Amino acid sequence: LLVHPLLALEQGLASQVMRHWLAKHGQSMPGSAVLTEFLLQLGKQRPDNDTQLTSADYVLRVWNNRIYICEKNPAEQDAAYEMLWDGLHALPLPRGGSLRWNGTAAPVTRVCYRRGGEKIQLAGRAQHHSVKKCLSVILPPWQRARLPFVYNEQGELLAVGNCLLSEPLQRLQQQYSCTLTWQDESEHRDE
Repeated sequence: LLVHPLLALEQGLASQVMRHWLAKHGQSMPGSAVLTEFLLQLGKQRPDNDTQLTSADYVLRVWNNRIYICEKNPAEQDAAYEMLWDGLHALPLPRGGSLRWNGTAAPVTRVCYRRGGEKIQLAGRAQHHSVKKCLSVILPPWQRARLPFVYNEQGELLAVGNCLLSEPLQRLQQQYSCTLTWQDESEHRDE
């Protein structure tokens, strides 16, 4: 749901539009006071705010001038997940999806989730870039936690899901005649 057209409406009408939109997507209705407060917060939102409305069944999140209906995230009990992966078979991941090397051979890699401060040398670039900054322009914050981080044996970051692919990954894929892919079953589910 687009934020700016919604905020251009009178508050009562904006609440009705929100209720209609939620009903259309089979969601339960928040109370009037909660919905009114959410609309007020939307009007005050800055790009770095994490404006959201949490119900028993879902979370409304805002990113890039849109409101998304998202599943509630389970507790991040797998924050310390780290796996040394031989690449011979698909690797199912605790936060959903799986990694796979497509090809005749596969290198050994290490897979984990974001810990903070990571840098990546993007394909075709000489310098390293902040993963946080790169992801902030292409993915909503709540989708970033699902991304697997794949490292080579030397500790270089090769890939962040299918979103950020590195120069070392390109070299590795050429060396082993294979391609790394991340299948995410939840793609487009949050929209």
